[in-house]
Amino acid sequence: MFAIEEWAKARLEDVTVLSQKNRQPDEAPGVKLHLELTVSNHMLSTIDGRLKGWLFERNEAAAPKVTKGKDNQTGTLDGVEPVSDLPNLSNVGKHVKTFKWAEVVSGLLARVRFATSELELDDAACGPFTIKPKEGGSCVLKFPLEAPNASEKVFAKLAKYKSREIEIMAVQHGPASDAGGRQQSIDDSKDPAPTKKDEPAGKTPDRGGDWPFPGDRTAQEQIEASAKKQANTPPPQSATTEHVAEKPRRGGRRVVTAME
Repeated sequence: MFAIEEWAKARLEDVTVLSQKNRQPDEAPGVKLHLELTVSNHMLSTIDGRLKGWLFERNEAAAPKVTKGKDNQTGTLDGVEPVSDLPNLSNVGKHVKTFKWAEVVSGLLARVRFATSELELDDAACGPFTIKPKEGGSCVLKFPLEAPNASEKVFAKLAKYKSREIEIMAVQHGPASDAGGRQQSIDDSKDPAPTKKDEPAGKTPDRGGDWPFPGDRTAQEQIEASAKKQANTPPPQSATTEHVAEKPRRGGRRVVTAME
C-alpha cells in the first residue's frame, strides 16, 4: 500500500479547489494538490512489489565513478549510504521512459510542511501516478493528492506554497478505514438478519416491534393458516326477522301481517 512514512521533498506544482454541486452550505470545499517527487526506487515497492525489480537492476559493469555530478547518485563514498541496491535501469526501464499507474490509494493522513508551518489533511487520497525511472536508482513520481473539507486556513497557506518546494508525509489513516487500514463498506457494518435455522429451538425469535404476525410465524405461514381456517369454517346461515305489525280492524276483526 502506497505511503510516504518519512518526510520527503516535493514540488507543489498547483492547487485546485474541489467543489461538489451537492455540497452543503456549511461544508467546506475539497483541495487538490499536484505534486512531483524525486525519490529512491524503494518507493515503487509501496505501489507494487514487482515494479522495482522490473525497472531496475544491478549492473556491475556499469557501476558509476564517484564524481560531484548532479545526477550521479550511485557512487560509493565512505559513510554515505547508496541510494538503492538496484541502481541501474533494466532493459525495460530504458525503454518505458514515463508511464501511468492507474491506482488511487485512499484513507491517508497527509502532512504538508513548509518552513516553520505545517498543515494536516485527513482522509486524503493519492493517485493515479505517473512514474519516470531514472538511472542511478531514483524515480520521479507525479500524482494528485485530494482531501475533502479543507478549511480557510489550509487554502490560505497552500496558496503561498504553490510552485515551491515543500515536504510531505502520507500514512495510512482515515475515519472510513478499520483497524486493518481497509476502507470499510457501510453494508458490512450491519448484522445479517437472523434466520429460522440459526434460532434456538423452543425460543420465540425477536423480530422487532414492527413484526405484524403473532409468535414465530412467517408471513407465508400466517397466510396459509388463515386460508385453512376459512376453508374449515361453515358459511353463516341467512336469518329472517319477523316484524309483526297491527293493522286497523276490518269488520270487527284484527288483521295481523308478518313483514320480513
